[in-house]
Amino acid sequence: PVVDARAMASRVDGFLFVVEWGKTARHLVRQLLRDEVEIRNKCLGVILNKVDQRKLKLYRSFGSSEYYQSHYTKYYQDAA
Repeated sequence: PVVDARAMASRVDGFLFVVEWGKTARHLVRQLLRDEVEIRNKCLGVILNKVDQRKLKLYRSFGSSEYYQSHYTKYYQDAA
């Protein structure tokens, strides 16, 4: 996938970096953004895909949107 991004870098205005939860190693993401200057400069953001909602709660901090996510989910669910 990085080879494709390198090949297209001069032809695009920006990239969205999609990272799969639990599959893509953090050190690989850091290394890519550190070593590939053209990709880093055109990176508009990172999308974390296939997030494990149960494990995500371990990363919550008080006041963050993730902290209140369980409350939002209960509020917006339709009664069956």
